Amino acid sequence: WDDGGPNGQIAIATRAGEEYRGHGNALKAAQKGLEWYKKYGKKKMENLYWIAEKTNKGSIILAEQLNFEKLGSDKAPYKDEDYVYYRYRQ
Repeated sequence: WDDGGPNGQIAIATRAGEEYRGHGNALKAAQKGLEWYKKYGKKKMENLYWIAEKTNKGSIILAEQLNFEKLGSDKAPYKDEDYVYYRYRQ
């Protein structure tokens, strides 16, 4: 979504469970989000970020496949989980 600031956010949520994995749904959703960003968002937003739980290997692989650059990792301020942060390479 566009919050009017310099950074864009595209939220992708998929169903948990093995029966939903491996069908390319998250990849298709992320590609559509990137299409939107390239067409409309780049004009208004400086950066596009990807944030994934450190244990979510599928999300991490997807971010790297889609040309996101790893910035680092940290604990979330509201949860006791580690997150990995990426920025889209334009």
